[in-house]
Amino acid sequence: MNILLVDDDQELCALLKRYLERELFRVNAVHNANEGLTEALSGKYDAVILDIMLPGLDGISVLKRIRAKKIKTPVLLLTAKSAIEDKVDGLDNGADDYLTKPFSLEELSARIEYEKKTRSFVDRSFPDHMALRRFSNKTPPPVWRPPFAKDID
Repeated sequence: MNILLVDDDQELCALLKRYLERELFRVNAVHNANEGLTEALSGKYDAVILDIMLPGLDGISVLKRIRAKKIKTPVLLLTAKSAIEDKVDGLDNGADDYLTKPFSLEELSARIEYEKKTRSFVDRSFPDHMALRRFSNKTPPPVWRPPFAKDID
């Protein structure tokens, strides 16, 4: 799995690159938004890990440009911005996941693995990756419960 890592913190990038490569991912780290956008638009990555607070062009703007080009590559926002509004903004603008700093390397790896497992289902079932989000905004259908479930409650 090829991962693009876009973060201006070069020490963090070096740490993440070493860790993810030990987890058998191939990682390309870039340290500015313009280079990250160019790489993301190349279509050669299976996932993008993107910081929001980048100098110049911010990560949300990069994400919007990626989605405007109909690039469906999963994007995980990895950022120090932990307010609910920031998370909602990131997800509403096309992020597939959102992880706040500080974070656990194991959690990051688990989220990437989860995306890798579920991506084929989403691609087959929903041609537009945002369809899943639009579907999830509706009231869910009632859950079917077998007749004997009343005894369990």
